Amino acid sequence: MDQRPRPGWRPCVRRWRVEARQPICYVRGTTTTLDVPPEIDLRLDRLAEQTGFAKSLFYPELMRMGIDELEDYFEAAAESERHRLGDGRAHSQAEVRHALGLDD
Repeated sequence: MDQRPRPGWRPCVRRWRVEARQPICYVRGTTTTLDVPPEIDLRLDRLAEQTGFAKSLFYPELMRMGIDELEDYFEAAAESERHRLGDGRAHSQAEVRHALGLDD
């Protein structure tokens, strides 16, 4: 069985055919070291125990779920800073209600 990697995939570091010195599988993505707060680590331990899944399977989903909120936060902070510097535009409540179709 030929297991050539597809573009963007890299060899699994932990799984090699010793005799052929070739990777057994390939994974996609990058490796990152995380400094996880103890309370989050404990919650992930409990979740892994309850579901029977390895804790490492939850990290990508946790990051995907959190990235939207993180992007929204920094976008709002940047807009707030632009407004503070006089570069942003403020909208009245009436303008917002009208734009959203909430006029009475």
